Amino acid sequence: MVRKRLLNADVYYGWVVATAGFGAATVLFGLSFSFAVFLDPLLEAFPVGSGTVSLVFGVQTFVLYTGSVPGGTVVDTVGARRSALLATVLVVGGLVGASVAQRFVVLLGWYGVVTGLGMSLLYVVAYTAVPRWFDRHRGLATGFASSGLGIGLLVIPPVAAWLVERLGWRGAYLWLGIGAGSVLLAATYLLADSPQEIGENTEHEFPYGEPPAVTRTPLREQVRAVSDIATSRAFLGILIGWLFVWTPLYVLMNHVVRFATEASLPTGTGVAAISLIGVTTSLARIGVGSASDRLGRVRTFVVSAALIALAVPALTLVDGRPVFFALTVVFGIGYGGAGALLSPLVAELFGAENLGTVFGLASVAFAVSGLSAPVLAGLLFETVGSYTPVFWAAGAVGLLGAGLVWSAGAATIRRGG
Repeated sequence: MVRKRLLNADVYYGWVVATAGFGAATVLFGLSFSFAVFLDPLLEAFPVGSGTVSLVFGVQTFVLYTGSVPGGTVVDTVGARRSALLATVLVVGGLVGASVAQRFVVLLGWYGVVTGLGMSLLYVVAYTAVPRWFDRHRGLATGFASSGLGIGLLVIPPVAAWLVERLGWRGAYLWLGIGAGSVLLAATYLLADSPQEIGENTEHEFPYGEPPAVTRTPLREQVRAVSDIATSRAFLGILIGWLFVWTPLYVLMNHVVRFATEASLPTGTGVAAISLIGVTTSLARIGVGSASDRLGRVRTFVVSAALIALAVPALTLVDGRPVFFALTVVFGIGYGGAGALLSPLVAELFGAENLGTVFGLASVAFAVSGLSAPVLAGLLFETVGSYTPVFWAAGAVGLLGAGLVWSAGAATIRRGG
């Protein structure tokens, strides 16, 4: 009934799809970032060390991004709506399974692998369902959908902490599963795979032609088409560029609390910086996404990536909270801008056909960067005893990544691809 009313309302249905993507992103990243809340309770519940418990987050993150490759193929094959339903089953099932796990390895399987697979599908749906609906406002719409990341970061960890305090970690996982399932079922209900599927008028959004139809390409043809893209210089530039751009991001997000302590900043500065990044990135995803509709995806992404790369080493030059927080805001704007443009950039450079698979393949960069950058940063810090060379090296890598993305974008545009 609600969906029917929305279909008949004087609102382009693409914005409803973007709202569904916002809900999916909120659940996805809110659950992911809430793991820190469960660290101490899990250490008390299982006879393992903190490093072993942290493996749950590492496995989940790795599965999330590497699973986006087959997840993207699933989305391209069966559609965003059916994929979202499968993701809901996996996420809820993983959380419920984790709530009754009696051994650590079982917890790792349920929350790290099963929930991680559900998250990988959600990730592809949240980031690729929206671009198919937009041309004129693609950046704004995708930015709005992806801004759920910041809202999830702000809302779900505190709720998880409240649940742990009152119900214990098992009860918290159970009720997070119920809450996540409710939001994801609503998002799934609102999703539609394409304007053609529901007969939506697209003249205003696609003034120069019809949006590309969603076709169910045979797997062999799909593999051939994706292989051609994946072996191109432009795609390799995007893949390695994203890996390098996200290096300073992962370094800061994993080390900012310890860096603030080492820099003799007041207690709580690092934690406050994370919250500030959450707020800033949400607002930036909408604003920068909209700006990219006028300024161009590649140019806007490269500027956003440069802000990330420059803000991180600049933090080593500050000696007080005001400038520290100002640079944190700059970092958050860059993070929000780059994050908002991931799927629009792929769609613009390589087309919307097989978007889920191509986007998932490119997202492997985040798995590699997320696993390696924080560890290498920690090793370098232990070797030299200072974050200054760590942050400057990460910034240099980030700038190199921005250059690779610019080069890949320029080459693709020159070819007319």
